Amino acid sequence: MDRDIQTVAKACASSLKGKNVRSLGPRARVDDTVFQTLLARSAEPLVLHQDSGGLIRRHMYLTVYKGVTFTCVTRQAMTLPSQAEVVEVQGISVW
Repeated sequence: MDRDIQTVAKACASSLKGKNVRSLGPRARVDDTVFQTLLARSAEPLVLHQDSGGLIRRHMYLTVYKGVTFTCVTRQAMTLPSQAEVVEVQGISVW
């Protein structure tokens, strides 16, 4: 069953590539240290990444850990764990 969930998650992730994403449900904004800790606790984390570009560059990251959506905003790109699957998106909206 876990294999089926992973397959669906990977299919969803690939369909999100380059698209805006909205997240509903419990959420928390954390700093980069906490975000990295959460990623380290996950075997194969899925991370959505948006690079705002522009004059004031911002990197926004989103992942789900134990049913809670976590976001993090940084000025510098984070080095993510090698086991993380990163999907580049155009926008992330957290409601």
